[in-house]
Amino acid sequence: MNAEEFRKFAHEAVDAAVDYMENINDRPVRPAVEPNYLRDLLPQQPPAKPENFQTVIDDFNHVIMPGMTHWHSGKFCAYYPTGFSYPSLLGEIYTAMLATNGFNWLNGPAITELEYLTMEWMAKMLGLDAAYYSGDGRGIIQGSASEAVFMTIVAAKNRTIKALQAKDPSVDPWEAATKLIVYASDQTHSCTEKAAKIMGLRFRALPTDDTCVLKAETLRQAVDEDQAQGLVPFFVTATFGTTSTASIDDIPGIVDTARHFGIWSHIDAAYAGSALVCPEFRSLAGGINGADSFNVNLHKWLLVHFDCTCLYVKDKQALKDAIAITPSYQQYKELISGAVENLCDYQISLGRRFRALKVWFTIRSYGISGMQKFIRGHIDLITHFKSQVEADGRFEIMNKVQFNLICIRIKPEYCQIAAASPAADPTALANLTNSRLVDLINASGVFLIKSDLHGKVIIRVVIGSFKSDMLSTDFIWSVIKRCTDEVLAPTICTTTASTTNEAG
Repeated sequence: MNAEEFRKFAHEAVDAAVDYMENINDRPVRPAVEPNYLRDLLPQQPPAKPENFQTVIDDFNHVIMPGMTHWHSGKFCAYYPTGFSYPSLLGEIYTAMLATNGFNWLNGPAITELEYLTMEWMAKMLGLDAAYYSGDGRGIIQGSASEAVFMTIVAAKNRTIKALQAKDPSVDPWEAATKLIVYASDQTHSCTEKAAKIMGLRFRALPTDDTCVLKAETLRQAVDEDQAQGLVPFFVTATFGTTSTASIDDIPGIVDTARHFGIWSHIDAAYAGSALVCPEFRSLAGGINGADSFNVNLHKWLLVHFDCTCLYVKDKQALKDAIAITPSYQQYKELISGAVENLCDYQISLGRRFRALKVWFTIRSYGISGMQKFIRGHIDLITHFKSQVEADGRFEIMNKVQFNLICIRIKPEYCQIAAASPAADPTALANLTNSRLVDLINASGVFLIKSDLHGKVIIRVVIGSFKSDMLSTDFIWSVIKRCTDEVLAPTICTTTASTTNEAG
């Protein structure tokens, strides 16, 4: 492809992107394909000779697009949203144009320095203390919350072992690592447990209360128990907006408890942290500024394309000490003088994209007021949706609706009424009925998912896509209501559920 061909197809790509996004609500939100559908539609061998690029685009439209789930559709209310905005898309285009690898300052001074600036901007927009981005602190862009949590556990482990060796120089670091233990709640995202697993560390999931909140007393009790067994508690994740219900842990108590025991406290605010651009949500975030580290995914609810996780640490040296390696080919006068840092010293990989550019484009294009309007718009929609649920009367709301997620389930008594005869296990019957409801909804033009809340199947509805609006929100409710009418028909629910539990 030469430059003029690229110009032609690039113009067409921009038109296609706009047409796609502006008409996305007209598309089925989920593809109607079976597993391995693509293998039957494409050649099994790569092309021996160059193909006309128009043929490639034709195949994209006729083969790839039919297999796509449309995350930005207003009918997508599963998981949490993924970010999109036109300024962010342009940032991705210009990043691809530059095609740089900004692992150190020398490779593109603007890459490093713009990241410093945008991370400082974001911290101020979220209401974070300066300790997270200046002095000994550092804000750094990671690919995901999983990477952010992994990096903080690496730093905490290294710092803890050094502290043990300072008290007793004979401590063997490998043996000491076998006694380290990581904590999170039974509602915390799996990335904390995954990081511990990768590192070969002990992990303990702590129980939450009936509202899915991890309490400080639960952490304190676990620490006392584990220390009595000769273990070394060293890291805890507290969540601001859990995956299943968007609950908020007892962050002030957890942070204080962690500080008392010398444990690194990390706040995972991957999804809900974006809401902190609106001052009215900051009362929910007490204690966050007392933690050792904090992460938020701009690529979820704040208009920035994946991948873009902001990780803030108050002790940047702990992170650098744990992972930084500076071979001879990474040394240059500005680094040696201490005037600059290498961003690769704060991440797993050496290479890194110019991700700060799309953040900069988005913040400047929307401004703080535009980002606040985006978040508040979704809050208005979920409030409207909640009022419809409450008016219906057949559902119970299973979470504290603080953001743009509502968790619902058909009340067990309605499942009993619809059953041919009373069920021996009402919870199992309700779980079966709500699971069937999810399947029926997803076959009817809306995409949502179920989750488990202490043995009860719940239905998660997130109103947060780029194209969510009042029309799509009312459509979601109409589908749920119609499918509920169907699933509660007397012939649907039977007492076979008395021996079946589909809580998982």
